[in-house]
Parts: sequence; structure tokens; C-alpha cells
Amino acid sequence: MRLGVATAIAGGVAVPGDVIVEDGRIARIGVSPAGPEGLAVPGFVDLQVNGFAGIDFLSAAADWFRLASQTLAASGVTGYQPTLITSAMQA
Repeated sequence: MRLGVATAIAGGVAVPGDVIVEDGRIARIGVSPAGPEGLAVPGFVDLQVNGFAGIDFLSAAADWFRLASQTLAASGVTGYQPTLITSAMQA
């Protein structure tokens, strides 16, 4: 599968050209012709996430964590540390 990007960041260097992914792994970078626009970058790791997509991790059920994880992944986050905000004790 081609990503359709114009440039990829690999090893801290901008490489002109498209990216080909095979079996979920990057197979080639710098493929010509490049896509019309866009930049492929390594996945982001978010070290402090109190919630995402309207979901507050303090009160989230397991299904909500899955939804937040999927939504984070769609935005380029490949790993995250869920955190909780300080709040009053619940009775």
C-alpha cells in the first residue's frame, strides 16, 4: 500500500518520495512518484493523556478506553500513558 505522501522522515532526515507499507511494516521510502502532499513521520508517544475524544479517563469504562485508543491512533499516536486529574473523592 502506498501512503500517498510527498516526503517521509527517516532517521531524522526528510526523504523526498512516497512510502510503501507491506504487511503493516514500512517496506520502502523515497518511492517515485511521490504523493501530491503530506509528510509521513514516526508514530507519536503521548506521555500524559487525561482523556481524548470527549472521554475523561477518570470516569472511563473499558470500552471508552478502547475508543480513546482508536481515536488517538487515528491521529498518529502509537503509544500513550493514561493519567488522571486530581479530583474530590467519590462517595
